[in-house]
Formats: sequence, C-alpha cells, structure tokens
Amino acid sequence: QDRNNNTKESYSLKIAVNDSLDDDYKRLFNYFPTKVKIDLPCIIHGTFDISSNRDHLNQSEKNDFIIEQLPALFVKCIEKLKVDGLNWNAYRLITPSSKNPDSQEIKNLYSELNKLRTDELPIYPTISGNYEKFADIVFYGNDFNAFAAKHFPKIMPKLILPLNGGIDEAFFKNEIYTAEVFTKLMDSIPVENLSIKNRALLIEKLTSIDQVQRTSLLVDKNNKRIP
Repeated sequence: QDRNNNTKESYSLKIAVNDSLDDDYKRLFNYFPTKVKIDLPCIIHGTFDISSNRDHLNQSEKNDFIIEQLPALFVKCIEKLKVDGLNWNAYRLITPSSKNPDSQEIKNLYSELNKLRTDELPIYPTISGNYEKFADIVFYGNDFNAFAAKHFPKIMPKLILPLNGGIDEAFFKNEIYTAEVFTKLMDSIPVENLSIKNRALLIEKLTSIDQVQRTSLLVDKNNKRIP
C-alpha cells in the first residue's frame, strides 16, 4: 500500500532454483533481466520499481517491502532443498559470492541472509546425517572432518561435512571445541578399532590442530589403549 495515496498495490515475487545451483545470471529480474547485480546462485523475479533504463532499483517503499519478503521466501526454498538429501545447497543458496553489491536494497538483503546463516536456520550438513545451526557446528578443516566422518562419526557428530563448491573455509575457522572438550573426545575414540595406518594418519592430522593436549591414541602389543 502506498502511504501517500492509500492505493493498494499487488506484487509478484519468485525464486527459481535448479538442481545444481549453477545459475550465473547474477542479475535481478523484473520479467526481463535488469542491470541490478545479485550474486546468488538462483534467479529472483519481482515486480520491482525500477528505473526506465532498467539500470537500478528506484528508492521506494514498494521496493523496500518486496525485498523484506525475500528472506521468508528463501527459507521456503531451503526447506525444499533439504528434502533432496544432505549437502551444502541450502547454505550455498543464501550465500552471495560477492559481499559488495551496487544497490543498497541488495545490501540490505545480504544482511538479512547473513542473519539466517548465523542465527536461525539449520542449514549446515554434519557427519551425523543431520542439518545443524551455525552455533552448533564444528570444523577442523576438510581433511580432519572427512577422516572423522569415515572412522568415528558418533564421537563428533556436529562436525560439518567437508566443504565443496567454492565455499569459503574462513567463514568456519572459529567453529571448534574447547581444548578440554576436544581432548576428551579424542580419548573416547576406540583407537583399538583403527588400523595402524589410520592411527598414524589420525596422529598426523592432530599435529596441525593447536588445541590438542595430551591424549591417548597409542595401543600396546595386546591392542589395548596406552593411558
């Protein structure tokens, strides 16, 4: 509704997503492409208020309103993507490849999508087979997380799946256990069930993790853990 003349207006808003999330138009649509850049792997169509040359969004209450509806529509798309299996597509859908939009309206949208990524949505695939929220996930790098997924997934179920598709690893660098918790988890690994080769690989991977305190990963000649 236009506050100046009390005339109600209708609007249309759609998000088109393909299975591989490889749409690279990177332009907002209003029936046809505009020149408004948007770095998301989908097509967004809306009846936006745009300039006559389709170069930019006009500053208007209508545009503000339509943009405000987009996060909720993304959430609906994410729920459908998650039904297809455990992968990174839900996260990728709402993660712009560039953080420097040329429109204030798109900048506002990116800010709202960031809130979805960090505060609210369980969109992070973990080695337990579930999606978790950002506050609950753990990441020690692709190599360690992949090794844990294969050999002891029940010990550290909140480890996220290895990153792929150009996902920025830096976003997850601080998502780790405390040193005390990490050490206790390492001590609970049934190392006697690991081959000598895999125990050696685990110890090698732990050398790159600063949090590691004294832990018991060796076994004696009877295949019993050495305290």
